[in-house]
Amino acid sequence: MRVLSFCIGLSAAAASSWANADCDQVLDIERSIRSCTVLIKQNARHAFAYNSRGNAYLAKGEIERAIRDFDDQIRAAPRHDYAYNGRGNAYMAKGDLDRAIEDYTRQIAITPRHMFAYNGRGSAYAAQGEYDRAIQDFDEQIAIDPRHAHAYAGRGSALAAKGELEGAIEDFDRQIEIDPRHDYAYAARANALAAKGELQRAILDFDKQIDIHPRHPHAYAGRARAWVAKGDLAAAIRDYDQQIAVNAHYTQAYLGRAQAHLQVGHPEPALADADMFLAAHPDDPDGLKTRAQILQALGRYKEAIVDFRRALALQPETAE
Repeated sequence: MRVLSFCIGLSAAAASSWANADCDQVLDIERSIRSCTVLIKQNARHAFAYNSRGNAYLAKGEIERAIRDFDDQIRAAPRHDYAYNGRGNAYMAKGDLDRAIEDYTRQIAITPRHMFAYNGRGSAYAAQGEYDRAIQDFDEQIAIDPRHAHAYAGRGSALAAKGELEGAIEDFDRQIEIDPRHDYAYAARANALAAKGELQRAILDFDKQIDIHPRHPHAYAGRARAWVAKGDLAAAIRDYDQQIAVNAHYTQAYLGRAQAHLQVGHPEPALADADMFLAAHPDDPDGLKTRAQILQALGRYKEAIVDFRRALALQPETAE
């Protein structure tokens, strides 16, 4: 009987050990959820299991279930700072920025040098348009870990939003120095350079982003806009072609290509693209104005007037 009891105890301990390991892994979300649930059934105050399952639900996009797990984790261990980070991340995903900021602030109160709390709160402040407060939080994160690339990305984006383009470019430079394969860093720097009018440097950064991520539609869109600003409409059209080839559902590309075709004197393909865009966005004033201009170029004046009137009704402040 003692041997049997020992074996049963050993088996239960092994099962619990496997559940712990599977609960904590991130490669198989469903397995993580199942394993964490086993642990929670064994111990309803298992804070670690609630945290891991909450993160798994968040990765699945099941935000409300994630929040409930982080709530339970906080009830089980109110000084466990990662619970506030997880719930803050869930509120961020939900778009509830005020509650996200509250949770990141609670995390900072528990662990004042937790860089991810400053990153989360800085991102939430930036999403609210409170760029100075965001920059202060990214400054704190950088003071804790000067080699964390995401801190420079966040601060650079906040500076760019404020129009402080030189500082933004310096931060994106630093981000790229730390993580040279991060394609979004090149896109962010390219957009800042384009805003400064440094179009050729911007195009080179979009080239680099495409080298790293050849199927990223936004890279082709950004480079196309830079080509338009430089006056190279043929290059812009090629990039819009490529963007549509990568993702035909990215309808903004059809509007950009329609405008470029119109400028080079190709109203027929321009009209086809404008129709494609307006099929997805029938009440978009820019799309309607673009198609009106194309119809005017084709001599279809009555149809052009209809689109112009619809655009003005939707955006009366442009009537002048």
